[in-house]
Amino acid sequence: MRHTLLSLVLFVTSSFASAQSISRAWQDIPDSLVGYLSRGSRIQLVDTYIITGHSDVQNKLEGRSSIDTLTTDFMQVRMSDALVIQLKQLPTAEGDSVLCLLRTFIGPACESEVELYSMSWDKISAIDINRYKLIEKPDTMSSDRFHELKAFLMPMLVSASLSAEDDMLTITPSIPFSNPDVENELKSLILQRKLKWGDKTFN
Repeated sequence: MRHTLLSLVLFVTSSFASAQSISRAWQDIPDSLVGYLSRGSRIQLVDTYIITGHSDVQNKLEGRSSIDTLTTDFMQVRMSDALVIQLKQLPTAEGDSVLCLLRTFIGPACESEVELYSMSWDKISAIDINRYKLIEKPDTMSSDRFHELKAFLMPMLVSASLSAEDDMLTITPSIPFSNPDVENELKSLILQRKLKWGDKTFN
């Protein structure tokens, strides 16, 4: 029994140490970026997740917010049914780190915003994920049909996702409706891009 208790204490201590940097950044994130949750609720989310492997708290909208994933340098928080936040700690050539904050707004189509911050939450820049070429005409499709389908995607909403395993950012256009016939054709136009972190931005 004593051995089991000691093992549990060591496991919790190790888990806390490995997640401390990203969880500290999460605790200190400005309220303006995560208005659903107070600092106390953010701390409670992390502490409960480290001990039990899952956690959720009531947010200020009377809904529930939960942690999906928490690692040494990455976390994903489901703030509500309409918003998911990913937070990633990324290295720089100077030997320090920056924070990448990705917010995905969920609706008929998903739209993401990606921003870089210092570890003390000074904003560095926003990443324009809409500047990449994300649709392309298949060789077998007529130009007229391509332009008809392209119109369904305009204005284009772009969804993004950070990887928990490496320093990659994946971006893809969102399909705004679920007409099966048109949706399958739209998927044939879509390009998914994987961008690698390169010290100051994703390329």
